[in-house]
Amino acid sequence: MTTGALVLANPLPTGEQLDPALHDRTLESGLALLAEQGVTGKAVTPFLLAHFHSSTDGQSLATNVRIILRNAALAAQIAVAENTGSAAPVGFSVPA
Repeated sequence: MTTGALVLANPLPTGEQLDPALHDRTLESGLALLAEQGVTGKAVTPFLLAHFHSSTDGQSLATNVRIILRNAALAAQIAVAENTGSAAPVGFSVPA
């Protein structure tokens, strides 16, 4: 068995992404609140997720759920390809 690593990017289609301007405004205000409130360390991620959820009226949560579902589907495709001995996962090609 060989070992190694692979980094995959699996972005949402543009129409399913959070509006970039809304994302940027929300991130900017969230980072400012972190600094104002002295939030650091492991408290940063839950703080920012909560801020994004409230500032986007739940749009960020819906987007994150879509990301999780798409990543799970891609992981399943890769696992099936790996376990069936395919040369490459469905939808991917390996240069000759």
